[in-house]
Amino acid sequence: MEKREPWPEAVKKFFHEAADTNPYATSATMRAYDQQLRNAVRAALSEAAAAWRAAAGDYAHSIPQPSRQNPFPPADQVQHLKVLTHAADRLSQLAADVSALEVPATDRVHHRVQNATLLLETVIDMDRALLLLMPALAACQDLSDLDQQLAVFQHQLQDRRQLLREIP
Repeated sequence: MEKREPWPEAVKKFFHEAADTNPYATSATMRAYDQQLRNAVRAALSEAAAAWRAAAGDYAHSIPQPSRQNPFPPADQVQHLKVLTHAADRLSQLAADVSALEVPATDRVHHRVQNATLLLETVIDMDRALLLLMPALAACQDLSDLDQQLAVFQHQLQDRRQLLREIP
């Protein structure tokens, strides 16, 4: 798979290469596809974090400058700015978490004991589900929608982690 291919082409190549008779090539192809999915999720989360940071920056410019008559900015505006930056920080942290997600072991002994192909397919399905959440997360305009989408995303992320945690 090419690194800069559009993902529908990568999916088509993946299913064509998944029928390969070499099990090591199939495993390597599936790992590469999983990595591509996780990179797409991470990039989407990073873009969403950048958008929320830009919104926080725009809002920060609307807060009045301190003066002798009013040395402190209004508390509600400062609190709203903190909430916006916290949302951007959460998205950035999730992007880092997605980059550090676990993958199944690659050793041959593990392949003999466990069905690694089935496990990789399950991990790919979970990562694909994470990627399908990205348009809804990117479309969030207010904080309540963002919190709901992040709760769904974090639940699926936790399910993926739990799947690999249960495997010795």
